[in-house]
Amino acid sequence: MLELSPEQLIDYKKSGIFSFKMHQETSRLISDVRARVNSYFSEPSQHYALMSDDTYRTIVAEAQDEINALSFTTEFCRIEKQRIKEILQIDDLLVTRTSYLRATRPNKKQTQESVGFHRESFWHENMKYGVNIWIPLLNVTPLNSLQYVPESQKISDSNIETINEGEKSSTVEKHSAGHKIGLLYDVKTITGGVDFSNIKRISLPEDHYVIFDTNLIHGAASNESTHIRFSLDFRVLPSGKVDENPSNFASQGKMWTRFE
Repeated sequence: MLELSPEQLIDYKKSGIFSFKMHQETSRLISDVRARVNSYFSEPSQHYALMSDDTYRTIVAEAQDEINALSFTTEFCRIEKQRIKEILQIDDLLVTRTSYLRATRPNKKQTQESVGFHRESFWHENMKYGVNIWIPLLNVTPLNSLQYVPESQKISDSNIETINEGEKSSTVEKHSAGHKIGLLYDVKTITGGVDFSNIKRISLPEDHYVIFDTNLIHGAASNESTHIRFSLDFRVLPSGKVDENPSNFASQGKMWTRFE
């Protein structure tokens, strides 16, 4: 039975992003994840704001490991698979074994606390055939939510200008806790070809999540609130677009797996 109407699919093709209310089973899974995150971050936000970056990222990485030990991405996709298949219009799909826990502290301007604007094909060309799934967990508000450039999935890669700033530009070392939680040790910055004058932040009702085109320019989830913002994200790709299944540092094993 189809869950999306033809009109909804047309809207997704135009916008590159669509929100869904979680199925009841998914909501229970997310409630369990939220409880685990709260157990790792039981102190006031200011306590973590005063920590060194490395110490804080180590805690985030430990919480992320516990979430992924639940086989979170495959369990989420098992429940929500019909919607994902209808968006991608293909049945044979793979999901990343790892979901990244984004734990962005308030007003951290001098350190890499979130990933800047990007699309997934910056790191592997075949990623442009997939979708990202983004799930708000705790303290997500219009002051700290993920940002995106509307309809930017339509921009050709060849029209986007970037500069690779190199490892020395980053506050994240390769194979560090920061690298494990999805921060960049080798920063790539968009310098042209994208109109950033109409940036939007994702705003969702409770127990909703979004699926968006991996080509949609997104990122820069700076936190202008007073609390740590927690979210999860991961990627789904048609199996035919996975030429190989490389090891992934965050998952400590193969990057891709089937979810059924």
